Amino acid sequence: MEPNRATFELLAQNYANASDRVSAVNVAVCGEDGPATLYVDAAHPTAEAASIDKRDFEADPSAFARVDVTCLSLESLWRHHVATRLPGRVDILQLDTEKLEHAIILATNFSKLAPRPDHILYESVHLSDEEYLEVRIHLERLSLIHISEPTR
Repeated sequence: MEPNRATFELLAQNYANASDRVSAVNVAVCGEDGPATLYVDAAHPTAEAASIDKRDFEADPSAFARVDVTCLSLESLWRHHVATRLPGRVDILQLDTEKLEHAIILATNFSKLAPRPDHILYESVHLSDEEYLEVRIHLERLSLIHISEPTR
């Protein structure tokens, strides 16, 4: 998944010979379906400095360009792009969505993901202590997924 069109084109080109194993999709994964604004480095629009979280760019708004992107919830993404390609098993779901992990995890009904991932790996370094606890409680209540994560 890559929401930035310029970066997506490079990604798709890099994986063109692996289309039987890799599916590149030009969307952002968010808490819900719909349009969003992605903020990218104006001087280097394919650089990693991109986020839907506007707070990252308020210090110097002129340094960032706005890109309109399409958001899919994890449930929609799963239904349209995962279940159709991987009907048997998903070992690991890795989320690295530049500070949207909290919103995505809390908005997802993991019981609707088929096949259900065995493990979830998400970037928690950006989460506040409160957000971190909310995510842990949400996932533990579901009793569906073993939680693995980077060191906080």
